[in-house]
Amino acid sequence: MDSKGWVRIDVLASFKRVQSKTMDVNLVRDVLQLSDYAEIRGDWVRSTDGWEKFVLPTAKLSVVETETPQSLLLQADKPGHAAIDDAEDVDDEDEEDVVFVMGRDAHHAWSPERPR
Repeated sequence: MDSKGWVRIDVLASFKRVQSKTMDVNLVRDVLQLSDYAEIRGDWVRSTDGWEKFVLPTAKLSVVETETPQSLLLQADKPGHAAIDDAEDVDDEDEEDVVFVMGRDAHHAWSPERPR
């Protein structure tokens, strides 16, 4: 973790528990982007709340840019964040829909009621 709480996504993807689910760093990035608890900047991620308490005094200076208009736009959809006034509106036409597909064996999928 650097001095601003940023961690490389490939470092998180190298954790054994993450690798037991997937070896695809892009999938890890995509899942982090869906989270309200993670802020993404390029190949870097940090918690949206409380990262300051985990930064060590010996942490390297951050190489991740501070607030940029695009990162503020991405945060605007998250609770507790507002877009900057002069940011351009994001076209709905450019956004892709996320589709979840369940196979024939969907009745065997994990659910909160079923033990793992």
